[in-house]
Amino acid sequence: MAAPREWAEGGAGARIVAHLKDCRAEHVRVSRAKVLDLAAEVAALDDAPSLVWILRKYEPKRGSLRLVTAAVQANAVTAVRALFYTYRVDASSIALHLLAEVACPHNFYQIARLLLKRYDTKVGAWAQAKRCAARLAAARDHTFLLAALINATPELRKNANGLLIMAAPHASLPMLHLLVNEHGADARANDSEALRRAAKSGSLVGVRFLRESGARATALSSLALRLAAGGGHDAVVAFLVGVEVMSDVHAAGDEALRRAACGGHASTMALLVEHGADPLAVFCPLGDAGSGDDEDDEDDENNEIPIAAAARLGAWDGVVAVLRALQRTGHEMTPAETGCLSGIVPLAVAAPHGDALAAIARLDVCAATPDVVRTARRLQPRRRPLSCLRWVKVCLFHNSFGGPGNTCSKCGGHKPHT
Repeated sequence: MAAPREWAEGGAGARIVAHLKDCRAEHVRVSRAKVLDLAAEVAALDDAPSLVWILRKYEPKRGSLRLVTAAVQANAVTAVRALFYTYRVDASSIALHLLAEVACPHNFYQIARLLLKRYDTKVGAWAQAKRCAARLAAARDHTFLLAALINATPELRKNANGLLIMAAPHASLPMLHLLVNEHGADARANDSEALRRAAKSGSLVGVRFLRESGARATALSSLALRLAAGGGHDAVVAFLVGVEVMSDVHAAGDEALRRAACGGHASTMALLVEHGADPLAVFCPLGDAGSGDDEDDEDDENNEIPIAAAARLGAWDGVVAVLRALQRTGHEMTPAETGCLSGIVPLAVAAPHGDALAAIARLDVCAATPDVVRTARRLQPRRRPLSCLRWVKVCLFHNSFGGPGNTCSKCGGHKPHT
């Protein structure tokens, strides 16, 4: 018997059904394993009419759970609905696994809604699985899935604050609106931890929404600003130091600038300096200020100034950006600050990085002490000679021309020229 015209012109599922009809018409026996394989393929294609026809003609009862699994893994909503309500497959033994391991991790929220509607219970493993699924949905910004879980389990609203904290780093505006405006999550919970997480991940949308919802951006001595600066998130840093928020750039001894320096984020460093951060401030951890502990004073890492940290880590773009920002703001160097900048000159010469030296020279810093020049030359041997332009900058800065192993690579001379 020939297959109907609509089956022949259909998709893969229709062709499978047409093949099975031909086999039945010609009395060709098809094994149950083959029928099950074909049914699983049709289920994955989300072809409900073809799947129902196969189930009614061949009734592969023993393999019905395999069909449900194939349909769920393929996000075949129509096929899953047909298996549950038309063919009435009992998938209670694997429903929890499908929810926790397949539907929720892949954001199959319609599949999750079907599973919850048909097999949900309020206690035991289902309750724990729904809590885990809700946390996973919040962390991955699966808004519709989280909405389906909360609607199926109103008890999840009690943990709305925790879900908001987990969602904050990567949350979109619909997710934040769902948790804060619809389910009552408090943006100020745990000293505005959600806002700090959003700032650390660089989510300007999250930071702005949470602050408008009542979160304090200046909580814990402007920790949100320090976290954003450490990640080099310029947009978030600019928002936090703006006139609307006015976070303290000097908190914990200008730790925000120090974190940006250690991360090598030049633009963030320049932005903080333009808003008043001190690149020559000694780092002072919270709680240690004025403690009088001699061990803390001897800790080089804690006492290292931001610009020195950037130079030590090789973030010369950050050093140059800060120095140019100081020049634009008309900063007048004190003797102590001059001494601090003198300490990074040997590192700049050894790098070599002429732009950093030129930027220091423009601040009229006199760092040409014999010890500095001697240290710079000791760090320079076995490196290729400096280019003529950089050598001129070094010579002009140190007021010292030439030296063993440090001659111009073009002419071999000791006098500066262009």
